[in-house]
Amino acid sequence: RVAKKGKQGVSSAGARRSVMTGPTKVAKVAAKAASGGMASKFLRWVNSEAGPKTTHFWGPIANWGFVVAGLNDTVTKEPGTISPKMTSVLCVYSALFMRFAWVIQPRNQILFACHFCNECVQLNQLRRWGTWAYLEEQDQKEARKQAETDATIATSK
Repeated sequence: RVAKKGKQGVSSAGARRSVMTGPTKVAKVAAKAASGGMASKFLRWVNSEAGPKTTHFWGPIANWGFVVAGLNDTVTKEPGTISPKMTSVLCVYSALFMRFAWVIQPRNQILFACHFCNECVQLNQLRRWGTWAYLEEQDQKEARKQAETDATIATSK
């Protein structure tokens, strides 16, 4: 007996079996990849204006160093060592480059994401420094007040 594609055939033993006359799914996928289907998407990205052969890719990758350094400082450094001027400059820098990454064509999403993360890290650093500076100021006021009270008590004796 000859079975048509996709139909169930009967073997000589009487058991039902599937008869495949066309290419298998694996063969279809392999043919598509070989003809440029899946592989061409990757190659198009590699050769694109924002692919790894350009500064639109490697510039943002290098800028992730700012994010990593800021996160490291958050974990390892005391707030008193934070420079508010430099941190503010990094906030402005990242805000400007987020705008740049959004406006240029093609949009550089890697650069935007990098500077968005850096903006968050630097704003957190400013928050840490601001909290530390405020609490330090409060401690100094309290210490002055205590010193004045101690001096008043000492002179009254």
